[in-house]
Amino acid sequence: MISKKQNLWYWREWGKAHRADPTADRHDLHISALGKDKSHALFTNEELELVIAEFLCISEPENLEVQIRLLKQPKARLIYRIKRLAPDAYIHELLSDRWKTRDLSDLDVSDLHQLRNTLKSRSNALRRQPAQPAAPEPEPAMAGSNEPF
Repeated sequence: MISKKQNLWYWREWGKAHRADPTADRHDLHISALGKDKSHALFTNEELELVIAEFLCISEPENLEVQIRLLKQPKARLIYRIKRLAPDAYIHELLSDRWKTRDLSDLDVSDLHQLRNTLKSRSNALRRQPAQPAAPEPEPAMAGSNEPF
């Protein structure tokens, strides 16, 4: 589900597209962007960005930079989340073992989802493990004692 801010963005961009082409149909643009019609209130972030990019094709056809940035946003968002889940050295080790690369940008969105899910499940498993008990402290030697133990 989209947030209030995303909803305002959706309607603002749709308004611009509709003013640029009054014959445009919002739901046809959903189908063009997503391959199916869907209520915008139920969009994922990725779906919203695809539809907004479609609106921008109508309202700002010369502004390819913003359209391309929106299309790259899902990958950028996943990379950001992955970097927050684990240290770089650990991420690079997983990348090297599984995908034979050390660069997150070499992965496609599907692989990034898989990596993010792996890191998330591993961090959740670590949180569920009980804390390791501290090693017992050695008993202090008794001063002036002649006992061998």
